[in-house]
Amino acid sequence: MVSKLISLPFWILTVWGLTLGWLSYDNQYQMFLAPKFGFLIYISMALSLIFALGIARLNIRNRIDNSIKGMILLLPVLFILSAGEQTLGNFALSKRTIKPVQTDLVQSPPPVISTAQPSESPTTNAPPLVSISKLMRNWNAYDGKRVTVDGVFSKTVVDQEGLSAVFRYFITCCAADAVPVGIFIPQQANTKIKSDDWVRVMGKVHIAKMDEYDVISMELETIEKREKPSKNAAYIFD
Repeated sequence: MVSKLISLPFWILTVWGLTLGWLSYDNQYQMFLAPKFGFLIYISMALSLIFALGIARLNIRNRIDNSIKGMILLLPVLFILSAGEQTLGNFALSKRTIKPVQTDLVQSPPPVISTAQPSESPTTNAPPLVSISKLMRNWNAYDGKRVTVDGVFSKTVVDQEGLSAVFRYFITCCAADAVPVGIFIPQQANTKIKSDDWVRVMGKVHIAKMDEYDVISMELETIEKREKPSKNAAYIFD
């Protein structure tokens, strides 16, 4: 019985079951997957454990080819565990282009009122706190107005000298299809704020041309480092 329990397929499925369980704990899977697909994690975890128990009853010989296949199947587990709670950041941004504003498709509802506490605003006339997703989708409501925006800071932008960026990642399905969305600000060369820090910026926003695309540019008034509100705040899921 012991020899059956230590078969390689049994341990591989057990490791996968435990890894999926770790991903489900405290919604860790949202580092890789949109919340609406979370049920797939639970289904996969259950199936892995069920198959592991089923294989434990079989006498499967531990061959070299099984060992090679097993190591290949465990590679994604190593990636998941090594990634931990890291979200996509500036490295991914350097490989992807910030999504341009589609001004012909956005609506024009009234601006969303800021939910920020008074203590978070440096002055009484601070502009409203607007999420990047609402800024992109409802652009006509904010064009030419002063706003406050939170996001991930990038000190430099690839192929765009003199610019920094504040951005987040819009996820439809998983991290693989994540599209960066955000705004461009004058480069902050002398600031102590580092790339991948969470920041809050304030200023007037307008459309600027970049590589023949419409992008959001901000006439920066203030920038300050902030505490990241949640472990996956860099992601936008809706």
